[in-house]
Amino acid sequence: MLLLSTERAARSAHGASKRQDALGIALFVLLTFGFSWSLVPFFGQAWAFGTSIPSRLLGVVLPYVIVMGWQPLAAVLIIRTWAETDDALDAGLRPAGKRYLVLATCGTLAIVGVASLVKWLVSSATQPWFGPLAALSGAQTGFDGLLTTACLVATLLLIWAQAIGEELGFRGYLLERSMRLCGPWFGLALQAFLWGAWYAPVILLSRANASGAVVASATFVVTCLLL
Repeated sequence: MLLLSTERAARSAHGASKRQDALGIALFVLLTFGFSWSLVPFFGQAWAFGTSIPSRLLGVVLPYVIVMGWQPLAAVLIIRTWAETDDALDAGLRPAGKRYLVLATCGTLAIVGVASLVKWLVSSATQPWFGPLAALSGAQTGFDGLLTTACLVATLLLIWAQAIGEELGFRGYLLERSMRLCGPWFGLALQAFLWGAWYAPVILLSRANASGAVVASATFVVTCLLL
């Protein structure tokens, strides 16, 4: 009798956990998609900040962060505050292995070195194919140079913040619950589909026709699955 009672309690707890995971996924999708998609009509186009490459990049990144940047993290915070107050917060962050830290550090420095070499070649080369690049790398002084640097730094910080929020939401919160609810492979596929579908309005705006948008959205879902 005691064994049967224990098994029933375990099944009941398992069922409650499944319902909690399903509710968490539903709330996450509702909040993240709602906060993002409702802003697309207002911030779905790039802003004109200037003619330089850094200012044009900032004009693209800033509305992108407004539409797709803070929503996953905000959804997680709302859910954990109001719907899952008893659970321990697991942000999905883990310490990386030493070889990955070395790869990340050395790889980043290598990219910076290659970029510096390209910049030097562009500035000093006389080959015809360097012409357009050399025009973009002309020396800037005073306020223009400071503004260009500020735009570049702001763009990098915005992209970094957007990526952190997206990772914590989709791979920290959603992935864990989808895998608990549906199993490892089906849960991974569900998370990838939802992650890719979240980008549908942005992908649609970047394509001239609906068929191209559908193909791009499908390939992005595959990309999310591989990630």
